[in-house]
Amino acid sequence: MAWLTSLPVALLRAGTLAEPDTFWEIRTGLVTIEQRAIPAVDPFSWTALGEPWTVNSWAFNVVIGAAYRLAGCQPSRCSAPRWSWPPPGWSAAGVGVLAAIWVNLHAAALLGVAIVGATALLLVLSRTTRSRGWWCVAATAAALAGSMLNPYGVGLFAQTMQVKSASTAVIDEWQSIDVTNPTDAVLLLSGLVALVTAAWRRDAVVVGALAVSVAGGITAIRLLPILVLLAVPVLAALVSHPAVRRYAYSRRVVVIPGAPAGVTALALLALPALGHFGRPLSSLYPTRAVSAIPPNCRLFNSYLLGGFVLLQRPDVAVAVDSRNDLYGTERVVAAERVLRGEADRTGLLTGAGCVLVPPASGLALRLRTDPNWQVTSSETAASLFVRR
Repeated sequence: MAWLTSLPVALLRAGTLAEPDTFWEIRTGLVTIEQRAIPAVDPFSWTALGEPWTVNSWAFNVVIGAAYRLAGCQPSRCSAPRWSWPPPGWSAAGVGVLAAIWVNLHAAALLGVAIVGATALLLVLSRTTRSRGWWCVAATAAALAGSMLNPYGVGLFAQTMQVKSASTAVIDEWQSIDVTNPTDAVLLLSGLVALVTAAWRRDAVVVGALAVSVAGGITAIRLLPILVLLAVPVLAALVSHPAVRRYAYSRRVVVIPGAPAGVTALALLALPALGHFGRPLSSLYPTRAVSAIPPNCRLFNSYLLGGFVLLQRPDVAVAVDSRNDLYGTERVVAAERVLRGEADRTGLLTGAGCVLVPPASGLALRLRTDPNWQVTSSETAASLFVRR
């Protein structure tokens, strides 16, 4: 029920798409379907063309690529599968199967291995749950083995570390938690309250899952939503405590009509989003400007726009997109400095015939006065410059 009341919020958020990875994932899925092979080198950019590339979500790319081809839609990212107790023998093996499926959808499957491993450790350390704990140890081994059933084998670990290393300096969601940020603080606090509640109830399975997610959320804030997803049912159970229920009952005149009214209001706000589910956010993605790019033009673009361009204009080679593990921190940072107008632009723009960047960026302001470039399209999200 707690998750169900959050559904309108999810639908409301899914009405517009602002996450850049989804675009190149769809394009990669389409290429994989057409070529019947996972790309081994970069086929999309002109700055890293032909360089080795490890696709860490190949099966997920194929799924959303097929959906895009059939329906023309752009689905939101799927949530992570969750494993629960108790595990008889067949269920421990099933964890391995689940891990094998998950790891080919996305390399984040290693998070699942950590969660099952933490749960196993807690169960084995307690004498009252030790017999169940050994089943969970077997499930951990099965999960780890299942995670190795991917096109790169044990190379998955190195690739995961490469993604984190290349992203930490340039992507907000890979940064460590900032407790002075109200959103980060509230999300972490909800997870910590749920963790304490689960520990008080001696629920080793939930404690294991929450403990790993808390540690992950502190290290990289991109894991905070997973922490909240796991915390919601625990917090819902907490507010079902008799003392809380008695207090709520004493305020029933407000609570009984107010709670359904609040959920209904959110649902009504979310309904319009169903008509444009997954629509790219117009304030971030310039549809008209992308359509106006000359055919087969080498494009220098801002980081956010790369994936959108390579999906909408397969003939256009981009300079950079959100595949940080491919480009590396140095190349991404160099492009950002050029975008801000803080570095010599001749190097990165030498091979480009077109430039697509936000109109207020330092580079855009410089190009407007450069006789070698002319503006051919401009909107809120970006301006398109073409070399004369």
